[in-house]
Amino acid sequence: TEIYTLSLHDALPISTSLDDVVDYINGVGQRILLYKPKQFPAEYLAIAEIIQRASLEISESVKGISHAAKNKDHIFESCARLNKMENHADELYHSGISRLFEQEEDTRELMKHKEIIATLEKAVDMQEDVSDVIKTILVKMV
Repeated sequence: TEIYTLSLHDALPISTSLDDVVDYINGVGQRILLYKPKQFPAEYLAIAEIIQRASLEISESVKGISHAAKNKDHIFESCARLNKMENHADELYHSGISRLFEQEEDTRELMKHKEIIATLEKAVDMQEDVSDVIKTILVKMV
């Protein structure tokens, strides 16, 4: 059975991308603590659930790299699911922003929510970047 050990050259882009994901997730929490929004729109929870599911997909993909040839189809499918999740997060972001501008009358609350939901969506974007790095490594390996 072939086992692949990530080289430092391959591990750095993954670790950098994962660090970006964690930074954005932390940024969401920090913004919520700092801004203290009066309510939490449904899109927050929906995007947070996408972040959680995408994190599990990333975890499984990274674990599968050690046996890349055996797991390549599973990893590519996982990356495709991550892409769909990111597209769904984009839709939630756009509908959430649209709803905020239509319904929120308090300008300060609008600004808070716009910043928080944008950071949530950016976290999912960063997760898709991790997926892109994983695919690049996989292509080089198999």
